Amino acid sequence: MNLVLSHVAGSLLLGFGVAQEHDLSLFVSCRADLTGRYSPVGYTAAGTPYYGSDSGFYLFHDPSCDGTEDQAARWVLDVDAPSTEAFQDLDQDGKCAYQARLNGGNASAPPSTALWTVFCGGSWQEEEVLVTEDRGNHYQQECFEAGACRDGGSTPCEWCGLHQGQRLFCCSASDENPEYANCSRTPELDFGASFRCVTTTTTTPAADRYLSGCGSHCEDGSPCAWCGLHDQKEMFCCSEKEYSVDQACRKADWSSRGDASGQPVCVPQTPPHKAFAEESTSSGVLMASVLTAAILLVLLVVGISFILRRSTKRQEEELQQRVRAKKEKKSTPSRKGLSGDSGDPEIGSSSFASTVPVPVAPAMLEAASDGFPLSL
Repeated sequence: MNLVLSHVAGSLLLGFGVAQEHDLSLFVSCRADLTGRYSPVGYTAAGTPYYGSDSGFYLFHDPSCDGTEDQAARWVLDVDAPSTEAFQDLDQDGKCAYQARLNGGNASAPPSTALWTVFCGGSWQEEEVLVTEDRGNHYQQECFEAGACRDGGSTPCEWCGLHQGQRLFCCSASDENPEYANCSRTPELDFGASFRCVTTTTTTPAADRYLSGCGSHCEDGSPCAWCGLHDQKEMFCCSEKEYSVDQACRKADWSSRGDASGQPVCVPQTPPHKAFAEESTSSGVLMASVLTAAILLVLLVVGISFILRRSTKRQEEELQQRVRAKKEKKSTPSRKGLSGDSGDPEIGSSSFASTVPVPVAPAMLEAASDGFPLSL
């Protein structure tokens, strides 16, 4: 019943033109890969819009993430595009697996500011997610309040958009920035001006500086406008050190790099894999690990037991064969005859003595007749 109402509500929203088809800019403080522009892709079977980002993530409203009535409707960020035919479990995985979620909300668009449950640094955390309509190029417009870009220019401001192919940063000439900050290289700012959308070099598109050293231009692990675009992909300033799972550089493409200097260089991201973060508690993860270890132990014991049984059975068979061989040998006597024929009795045997007549001397017969016993 709830699914039918959701479908009717979505259709009414589209019919009255309430659903917006503008690009959306998302800012997720703990996930740089989820932060970015999400463009309208299409509509689900329930009539709600869904969006896709350049980094390969999808934003959509799912009436039931696992296809049961136990789950509340929610907005999700997922690596799988939603089905346009299903009315629930839109990613068709049979479970609640995604990168972030927000229960409830208007099915036509997520709220501009809300606490989402986001998978960050290996665990689920409550994080504020900012969602704004991306109107395109906001070059030289105020961005601190309007765009909610308040990181001092350390990352591109999604609300600012693109200007002549370059990402824009929210910077102020009066703001104190560390040496690596992008705002320290903005020739377009007047001293004392408020935070505005600006590029970090000039108003001409940046060159393709793929694999160029960027440590003196951008912060390690962050998007780097100085790097430019490589094959129409935004580049990041990354080194070969270990990054956390939620950092963009963890998915950097090192396929063409020949050296291992360890210095940060300009590299694009590789496409996201289906390494989804399934919502669970730490105890659930621990139980899964214990269960896996128990299964492996059982398989090991069964394997060893099988090998031992086979070895024992083989030994028993060999012993039985030896016993049978001994019995057969005992039950078949040697019958070598006088002339060598197998049918003749053996000399010295009791059978031979009882069948061959023995001559008796006359003297012995006489002694027997005198009363002496005769022993033959």
